[in-house]
Amino acid sequence: MRLATLAAAIVFSVSATVTQAAPVYFSGPTDTNVDGKTYTDGVVNVTVDGGTFNGSGSICLSCGVAGQYWGGLGVYSHRGDSHQVDGRNENDIVKFTFDYEVILEAVTFTYVDRKDEFSFATMDGGPLGVIARNVDIPGSGIATYTFNSIWQGTMFGIGAWDKNDNFKIKALHYSKVNVVPLPASVLLLGSAIGFAGFVSRRRKKAS
Repeated sequence: MRLATLAAAIVFSVSATVTQAAPVYFSGPTDTNVDGKTYTDGVVNVTVDGGTFNGSGSICLSCGVAGQYWGGLGVYSHRGDSHQVDGRNENDIVKFTFDYEVILEAVTFTYVDRKDEFSFATMDGGPLGVIARNVDIPGSGIATYTFNSIWQGTMFGIGAWDKNDNFKIKALHYSKVNVVPLPASVLLLGSAIGFAGFVSRRRKKAS
């Protein structure tokens, strides 16, 4: 490896660690509008917003309101709507915005029956959009789905796609990602190597 390349690698490298966080629970007295409300596990904060999504996966956050009910979060998106995240008339979704980078590990649902499935949204270099539909929720009553893939970011969505899907969101399980800067001594070493490479190139040109 050339000295300049090595220096750049040293200067710009950071180490990432993961801190296991307690699940954040969406519970408390009934509140029919918790859009913009922040929940916390004591370390990480997550803000909730309700909305709907369409067949192309586009999300409309002005088309529904998240509510806090017994058992967890639901969305009200049309007249006569239930207190659940459901796909009747409109496809409800709850957006979760974290104040730290996290790895989403699992989601706990309530009011689950054997036909229930959920949809999942995340960001991929652009706006929040639905990337998976009809993901089976295991079990019934209270059920936890554990993600098989690593989903890392600050914004996620959980929704319902069709009329047979209806549930409440009780909790999210995740780990906080910590970015640790390299010590100043390592940065100085990188700078020194970079300078040495610069001097070496100048000498070669002079000769």
